[in-house]
Amino acid sequence: MKYRILENSFLGNPPDKDKTYIIIGAGVAGLMTGYFFKKAGISFKIIEKTDRAGGLLQSHQLKNGIAEQAANGFLWNREIEQMAQDLGLELITPNKEASGRFLVRDRELFRYPLSMSETLSLIGGLFVAHNNTFETIEEFGKKQFGDAIANQMLEPAFAGIYGASISQLSFPGAMTKVANVLNSGNRLPMALIRSRGERSREDSTGKGGSGTHSFKNGIGELTIKLAEYLKENILYNTDGLQFNTPDNHLIITAPAYVAKDFFTGEVHDILNAVQYLPLHTSTFIFKKSDFKTFKEGFGCLIPRNEDLPTLGVLFNSCIFPNRVVDEEEHISLTCMLRDEEDVLYSKMTDEEIKDIHCSDLNELFGLEAAPIEYKVFKWENAIPLYSPELYNNWFTLNYFLKNKYPNINLFGNYTGEIAIRGMAQSLGKFFPQKKVETDVMVVEKENLITSVKNEEE
Repeated sequence: MKYRILENSFLGNPPDKDKTYIIIGAGVAGLMTGYFFKKAGISFKIIEKTDRAGGLLQSHQLKNGIAEQAANGFLWNREIEQMAQDLGLELITPNKEASGRFLVRDRELFRYPLSMSETLSLIGGLFVAHNNTFETIEEFGKKQFGDAIANQMLEPAFAGIYGASISQLSFPGAMTKVANVLNSGNRLPMALIRSRGERSREDSTGKGGSGTHSFKNGIGELTIKLAEYLKENILYNTDGLQFNTPDNHLIITAPAYVAKDFFTGEVHDILNAVQYLPLHTSTFIFKKSDFKTFKEGFGCLIPRNEDLPTLGVLFNSCIFPNRVVDEEEHISLTCMLRDEEDVLYSKMTDEEIKDIHCSDLNELFGLEAAPIEYKVFKWENAIPLYSPELYNNWFTLNYFLKNKYPNINLFGNYTGEIAIRGMAQSLGKFFPQKKVETDVMVVEKENLITSVKNEEE
């Protein structure tokens, strides 16, 4: 095996149904842990230092639409589907207009931005023997496919997810599935075929849906409903450090810079060294008529060689319904920025950030007017940097937790899964859910029953 792969991002010993747990933090990781524990009949209490739950995952109702603090949706999985059903949440799927995903090249939007020669390089790279291990995504991309593909496709894609350059990101840490595929062989196509065969034998549960989903009133509905579901189990305005005793079983879902205070020695030092990246998101509501050349779709990613500050743009009201009050007249866009070595956007005013994004939107879409409404979110410690150091430290932390701190677990967006989908799947491995009937499956079942009845008649 070329790359070590974590068995689960829930670091430490697996949950024990006979124990009582104290979950530190009522962000989405802590709330989802509480949800699974409650369903499994495990005794627990969630300790939250502030007066509210949800962490970064919040939705704000503006006068003219919805602004998301962080994620605007998630990729479907059966764990969140079941969670939504239990909580009485209605899942929504993207509009038909959201099918277009664009990459910017020479200030224009393309669904496929590569030239013929670059495409041939991409195809050739798929069959290049993978004999050595790659430390970073940049190393993987450039050695496997060449500079153009690394810069034009991989760089913007991972900047949009991890808020970092591919030179900073661990290949097996941020591209875990690809790394795991390459553990099955040294050429991507054959390794992928072999890996899929192994997964299909292991996964007998099937898949009931796919693609990006959200909720009618924003992704923040999930944390609101989880907090309501768990209200008897949450203790607010309480410092979790008072529970840090050998006889308590702790699950620390707070960020690494909070979790470090529960440890001494090497574990404290590892957690203290976890780097968090500043990220800024701005949601704008414009009149549709203010754009000359707008293309409807899911959004666009912007490579750094385009020399535009904006990392990417989500076309919120194209993706999901109910994102603007007036869907005929208005459009909602979310733009992303990260601090650079020479430019600290976190030090700028909201109006300055607004002007930067509007300038970029003018370059891309011919924007002719200011937004009718906007909201800027600045996060000094938004996303953990999935560096090679963090990747290697996952295994060290897992070892120490199991052997030196058997009463403590670590679980959050820095322990191996950055998205709520991945975190839900990690918990779901301990508590298998029943197979969920999606709307598509229900329709297929009804059609089958109707067909059988017709044949009988």
